Amino acid sequence: MKKYIIIYLISVAVIASIFLFIPINLFDGEVHYKYGILDYTVKEKLSLSYFIGIGSSPTEIEGVIDFRLLPLGYFLAILIIFSLPAIISYRLFLKDKNSR
Repeated sequence: MKKYIIIYLISVAVIASIFLFIPINLFDGEVHYKYGILDYTVKEKLSLSYFIGIGSSPTEIEGVIDFRLLPLGYFLAILIIFSLPAIISYRLFLKDKNSR
C-alpha cells in the first residue's frame, strides 16, 4: 500500500509542476483590466503558471490589474491535479491485486 501512496504523490507532483511551469490555458477564470478610465472584467481561460509569474509576456499582462480562477476553474484544477493521480494509483493497485 505504501508503494501506491508514493506513486500518487509523485503523480501529483509531476502533474502540478506541468501546470505550474508550462503555460497551458485550460482553467476558467476572470481577468480584470484597466486602461485609463476604462475598467472591465473579461472571462478567459487561464494557466496556473500565471499565478507564479511564469509564461506571461509583457504584452499579455499590459493593463491587467488582477486575475483569478472561477469556481469551475478551481474544480477542474483540483480534479486534474489530485483525482487523476488517484485514479492512476488505484488502477495500478487493482492490476497488482489481480495478478496475484
